[in-house]
Amino acid sequence: AVYISLPTALHFRWALEALAAGKHVLLEKPMTMGSVEAVALHEAAQKAGRVLMEAAHYRFHPAMLRGREIIASGELGTLQSVEARFHMLDPKAWLAVVAGRQSSSSEEKLHDRVKNLDRWWYCLDEMLYATGASSAKVQTAVEERFSLAAQLVLRVPSGVAGTSVEVNASVEMSRDRLLP
Repeated sequence: AVYISLPTALHFRWALEALAAGKHVLLEKPMTMGSVEAVALHEAAQKAGRVLMEAAHYRFHPAMLRGREIIASGELGTLQSVEARFHMLDPKAWLAVVAGRQSSSSEEKLHDRVKNLDRWWYCLDEMLYATGASSAKVQTAVEERFSLAAQLVLRVPSGVAGTSVEVNASVEMSRDRLLP
């Protein structure tokens, strides 16, 4: 097996190489820079008969497993809505802004966007995994340099075999909330 923890922009190339060499692949998240690359990796893994997985360690944590069990059992009633929030401070970016060294080059903005998507991934993936959602439709999304917020509709199991319902969800991720 191969573990790929390179910058996201390099994941696709090296995962394809590893799959072609017959290796199982564990990728840091996000798996790729976009859905076209993700689908291509999925197809390559199927063709090679290998496992391709994002490194989502929390999926195996006892607290997450218990939460998922509670939601699935209906122990607390019918799921009405879901909300996920993720906030953090990126000291390096914060100090650069405070010191007046904030870059606005396209490369720096792409780097910030990848950071946003990396953190947003936690919110979205945990929400989908915990609820057992089979799909998510983004209704609205607002992305700024240091934040990303979205309203979604999740299709989740209804508790009746073979049926599902739509549930409203909101996700908010921000880093460096103190920055202008």
